[in-house]
Amino acid sequence: SLHNWLSSREPYWLVAGQKVLLVPKRWVRKNFLFKAHQYLLSVVIERMREDSAFRDLPKKVIWSNLERATEHWEYDEVIDYTLAHPDALREYHRKMPMYYNRTYGGMTDDELDAVVYLPRTRWTA
Repeated sequence: SLHNWLSSREPYWLVAGQKVLLVPKRWVRKNFLFKAHQYLLSVVIERMREDSAFRDLPKKVIWSNLERATEHWEYDEVIDYTLAHPDALREYHRKMPMYYNRTYGGMTDDELDAVVYLPRTRWTA
């Protein structure tokens, strides 16, 4: 790895007059975005534990007793909860920087080079 950025004059996307940097999904997923699962555990279940019906129950017990009616039940659960409690999403966004530090950390130069410069196939894009 050369540890240098390459200059490019490629076209770019504009949204509301602002340039948008497109980032490979596999990099964003690994390093920044969290799934509904994380939101469910870090906000929804934590808030459920504050309710007298669930107080002092371990997260694992609450988690294992959640209804799993569909294949994507976690999405359904967080959507329903967020619609009923809009402030929950703001809480999650406030907590997110703390999770960045706990997960994978920053990318190494070699990882970044691999994402940016390696040829992509339809399976890795």
